[in-house]
Parts: sequence; C-alpha cells; structure tokens
Amino acid sequence: MGARMLSPERGTALVFAVSGAVQASWVSRLPAVQERLRLGVDELGLALGALGMGTIAGMFVTGRLSTRLGSRRVILASALGTAATLVVAALAPTALTLVGASFTFGMTIGAWDAAMNIQGVAVAQELGGHLMARFHGFWSIGTVVGAGTGAIAARGGVPVGVQCVVVAGAATYLVWLGSRVPVGDPPADDRKPVRVTGRLALLGSLILAGGFIEGAANDWLAVMLADERGFSHARAAVAYAVFVAAMTAGRFAAARLYRRVTPDRLVRAGALLAGAGVIATVLAPLDAIVYAGAAVWGLGICVVFPVVVTAGGTEPGADQVVGALTTIGYGAGFVGPLALGPLAERTGLGVALLAVPVLALGVAGCASAVRPMRNNPP
Repeated sequence: MGARMLSPERGTALVFAVSGAVQASWVSRLPAVQERLRLGVDELGLALGALGMGTIAGMFVTGRLSTRLGSRRVILASALGTAATLVVAALAPTALTLVGASFTFGMTIGAWDAAMNIQGVAVAQELGGHLMARFHGFWSIGTVVGAGTGAIAARGGVPVGVQCVVVAGAATYLVWLGSRVPVGDPPADDRKPVRVTGRLALLGSLILAGGFIEGAANDWLAVMLADERGFSHARAAVAYAVFVAAMTAGRFAAARLYRRVTPDRLVRAGALLAGAGVIATVLAPLDAIVYAGAAVWGLGICVVFPVVVTAGGTEPGADQVVGALTTIGYGAGFVGPLALGPLAERTGLGVALLAVPVLALGVAGCASAVRPMRNNPP
C-alpha cells in the first residue's frame, strides 16, 4: 500500500520543517567537522562563505525552473541533491573538498528553499488563506529539531558522517511525502520575462531591509552582548535563543492576525517593534529588558519575509518573482550584516547596530507596497 497523500497545507508545512531541520543539523556539527579536519578559523570561514554563495546561486535560478517544471519537482530534485551533498560534506577528507561540497550543498538547499516558498505561495492562493507565516514557523520548528538532533548526536559521540547519512535518508523520504500534493504544477500561461514595476521594486527593497534586520540578530546579537555588555557566553546564547523563539511564535501568531490586520499595517507595526527591540537590546540597563528587547526584535521582524513573499505571489510571473524575492531576502541575511563589521571597528558593535532601527523606519515607510492588489487578492 502506498503512502497516504498529505493535504497541500500539511505537505508544504512538512517540506518547510524538514528544510530547517537539515540545515540546523549540519550547522550544529560544524565544531566536530572543524576538529576532524583540523581546520583553522579562516578555512572554516571559507567553507561557510562557499555555502552562502552557493545558496544564493541556487535560489537565483529556481524561479525559472519552477515555471518550467513546477515547484513540486524542483523541491524533490533539490532535496535529493541536498541529501547527497550533505553526506559528501560530512565525509569530506580535506578542507578543499569541504569547500566544494559546501558550495554544492548551498546550491541545492537554496533551490529547495526558493522552490518551497514558491510552493507555499501557490498553496496559500489555492486554499485562500494566509499561510506563509505559518509555513515559516514550521521552518523555525525544524531548526530547533535539527539543532537538538545534532546536540544529542554530539553528546552521544555519534560520528558526523553517521548522523548525516541518517538525516539524509529521513529527509529524502519526508520531502517525497510532503511534495506529493496536487498543487504546484507548471503554470500554463506565464513564461514571459518579468517586468520590474514600482511595486515590485518596493517589495524587493522591503525584503532586502527585512533580511538585513533579521540577519543582524543572527550574526551579531550574541557577540555584542558578550563583547560590549559583559554577558557571559551562556547568557548571550540565551538572548539569541529568546530572539529565535520569538520569531517562531510570532509567525504562528501572525497567521491569525492576518484575519484582523491588513498586511501593510502588520509589516509597519512589525518593523517599528523590531526597531524598538534593537534599541532596548543595545541600550537597556537591565538584563531583563535586554531579553525583552531581543524578544520584541524577533516578534517584529518575523512578519516581513512571509508577507512580502505572499505579496510577490500576486504579481505576473509569480514563480519568478517569488524566487527573486527569496534570493534577495536570504542574500541580505547572509551578506548584509557583514557590512556592520567595518562600521563596528570604528564605532563599536552596539553603536553600529543602532543603524538597524533606521532601516526599520524605512521598512515601515514602504509597507504600503504589500497591500493586496484590487484585482488579485492575496
């Protein structure tokens, strides 16, 4: 008897969750990879940079592939590629091999992430609901599961290669199960080049800024608290965990808020909250307020990516638009926060992070771009 077909919503949520789990399970074992290959910080940094560049490259081509083949096929193919390259990276015998495998792993996981966002928008439009925030919430849950799996494996002395073989096999089956949904076939009409309109340019700017604001917390929150606020490494890690947990909870809550609040108001309020959270995190005199600031930062910024991607799905050439927006958002999260480094060298990391609320004001000012178009509701 064949496996039971999941509903489009559940299948897509599963694909999002597995993507987050695979990525987090790999990142959680990087210290073991570094130790096995005796890598210096510069060599490990090169591998991580290759992964980021590969991710952006994979996302870049996914919109057109999804238009031609359908997002379901792209998800399954890229997940198979991710499973294979995950094992290769885990068993890499040299630093050079690891860099090459990291780039390829990045390409496949990038294509997977972009295609699942395209799929998510298609499912949301098919079902007539506001599901993208919920799907991204499941991705966040997946990262918690993946990181926990890596931590348990590390504590039990499980070799990285063994863990990655198991993760690759489980991920392949679960993605196959999740991609067997009757939504996401190639569109019959739209293979024309996408025309960049004023609205589309604003959507790109919004997701660029949103990716930067989110990435700034991922890269610098714990470092700033440890280096400049005197937090222990454990307390700084707790603050980052608070940020991530708030992101996850906020995305599930946003799925309900959509019924009562228009998308532009949600993005505007979220951006202002995120800016206030950054200020509290950097300047608050009490630890409790710092943790509250990290939570508000996460609660505010969590809505920008899914809302903007959903708005992009109403544009002509939706697959290509969503693929491009995903590339911009993830690229900003990877590369954008690096720009804070040179500024921090001159002013200190805390002062440099105060540029983030200014960016949040810009997001609030451009939030009208996500309003539903009259002839094409979200």
